[in-house]
Amino acid sequence: MKARVVIVGGGVIGLSVAYHLSRLGWRDVVVVERDHLNAGASGRCGGGVREQWSSAMNIDLMRRSIELFRDLAVRTGENIWFRQGGYLFLAKTEEQAASLETSVRLQNDHGVPTRLLSKSAVRRRCPYLNTEDVMVGTFNPNDGTLFPFSVVWAYARAVADYGNTVMTHTRVTGIEREGDRMIAVQTDKGRIETSFVVNAAGAWSPEIGNMVGIDLPNHPEKHEAIVTEALRGFLGPESRPHGLGSVRLANDARRNLRVSRRR
Repeated sequence: MKARVVIVGGGVIGLSVAYHLSRLGWRDVVVVERDHLNAGASGRCGGGVREQWSSAMNIDLMRRSIELFRDLAVRTGENIWFRQGGYLFLAKTEEQAASLETSVRLQNDHGVPTRLLSKSAVRRRCPYLNTEDVMVGTFNPNDGTLFPFSVVWAYARAVADYGNTVMTHTRVTGIEREGDRMIAVQTDKGRIETSFVVNAAGAWSPEIGNMVGIDLPNHPEKHEAIVTEALRGFLGPESRPHGLGSVRLANDARRNLRVSRRR
């Protein structure tokens, strides 16, 4: 088998790369996924999409992502349940408040309409929250949520519609190269000759990097989540305290209440 490019990893990143290359006119694009689609992090995330970040690169990247998600359903014919209800970040300490204020200035400098909110404004924005120990909050109406399964399916179907290939249940076992030039990707279903390899394997990307002598510092980070049955939407914006170890509270795209914590 021959391919112009082999993309290792069939999550949202790998499939997005394949989709955009397809739109640019690339043919013989092959995505190789070790399991079924949505088996990894792309199918297990909360589907949050936000412009509220503390680095210029992430802010610009997510501004572009939101622009793409706004019309992805039209382009692909797959409803991704993209809803822009905003993100509400909460600060409970002076250190967190100062960090949010700095981030708001940076976001505003990059064209993101994030606003700093007082405690009373936070309460008005989301009256169900206990704001007793909240100092300030930030809110950006462009932030939102989507259904991650649908995004993956949208990209995969669009890639196939362009005549390119998504191979599931296919494990990469090795990568052949001559110097800095890629020759082929070896899989448990055969060898794929190619000149380009994209490593989009997520938590498994260090394993792929090692095949070509590259040591990647990636490591998985555990999240915990509780998801309820469908409820009437009542939260408004997605709400979360600022900082690591915080609890995130959201009504997701399917009207479930999702409570999650990053450890």
